[in-house]
Amino acid sequence: MGATNSPQASAGKGRPAWMLVQSQLQTTLDDYLKQVDKEASRLLLLTAREQRLIPKHLRDAREKAHEESKAANIALVNALKQALPEKFASEVAEPPADALLKIVHHEGAKLGVQNYASLGSILLHLLRDWSAECDHVIMNVYAPMVAQLQERLPARKSVDRMETDSDAAAQCAEARTSQPPSVLVPGSGLSRLAYMLMKEGYEVECNEFSPAFATVANYIFNECRTRHNAFPLAHVFGENYGLSNQYLQVETPSLLPLEERGAGESMVMTTGDFVYLYKAGGPAHRKFDCVATCFFIDTCDDLLDYIETIDGVLKDGGTWINLGPLNYKKDLKLKLAWEELHTGLCGRAWGTSSFSLRGSTLRTISRQASNCTRNSDLTFPVSQFMANPWQGPSHIAAAKRIVRYAKGTSMVWITYTTGA
Repeated sequence: MGATNSPQASAGKGRPAWMLVQSQLQTTLDDYLKQVDKEASRLLLLTAREQRLIPKHLRDAREKAHEESKAANIALVNALKQALPEKFASEVAEPPADALLKIVHHEGAKLGVQNYASLGSILLHLLRDWSAECDHVIMNVYAPMVAQLQERLPARKSVDRMETDSDAAAQCAEARTSQPPSVLVPGSGLSRLAYMLMKEGYEVECNEFSPAFATVANYIFNECRTRHNAFPLAHVFGENYGLSNQYLQVETPSLLPLEERGAGESMVMTTGDFVYLYKAGGPAHRKFDCVATCFFIDTCDDLLDYIETIDGVLKDGGTWINLGPLNYKKDLKLKLAWEELHTGLCGRAWGTSSFSLRGSTLRTISRQASNCTRNSDLTFPVSQFMANPWQGPSHIAAAKRIVRYAKGTSMVWITYTTGA
């Protein structure tokens, strides 16, 4: 990754409140290296008994892969550091007017602590959202959400594809004459979903709690003009078939948003606590045509806060599209099952619908609330459990993989079909 002169640093004085400084990113790297070196040493510094099981050529291969991965990931972090200020500043910079991703922090909005996102977590998100090796994740997670929004609320760039369908003629005419539909993407991380929506012509605002993720997103969208090698799984020492799995080398970002920027394209990111910012009376509160949440609603400290905040920012007739598990925090009070959540939303006069990804791989739930006055949509696919989890250790292992994926530790989209 190559960096330009930082537009954030040149916009006014100081540093944005959300942006890490070089020492913070260096600490994150040091913590990561300490952990991977510790784990690697257990496999490289062996007793005589252990060496009889693991011959020297295997140890040499692992040591070489370990050192190569460290060098590449250090180079990646150094590239990020070049775009960051060296120290904290009392005055806060404003986002530049020409930024592709305009990051705004409202005073009083709580940010995640520095260790909220480790370097390992950042690397895994780069793999998932910004590498060619995980294009299948993009196609199976984000693309269906974009398609659902295009079907329900087409933007101007969707019109040309729709005009071949006579039933969509009225929607096309309306889309050509109206303002782009507005979409809010909470918990946007490195903002690949938000980027895809922007490229389809939507007016996009996203929100991120973690300064580390906001800092990396700023680099991807406002600084980076070349790809960089990385080993995003080098810290994952379990469940590897071979060294090539753990030491997978990728180029990231697979797309260069600055190089592919179209005329007039930009989007906004707010940083800080979602509920504080977007609740009624909050500093970022306004009305949106759609809220798109992906692996987000189970991150809440209070489920009702999320629901009421989302309800409050949607226009009448607006759309909420959600995809993800209900892997709630341990201390959350309302750990509602989907059916309970669904019934509660119907009670709030929400109409509900759902969709399936790639045929029958997801169980879908659809019920129209009676006496709907709001006429809003909730799209919520629920992952299908394995048909026969009792048939042997392989099925139990597969079930455990679902849990790990829901916790964000697996980097592939896993689906199970009836009879698998």
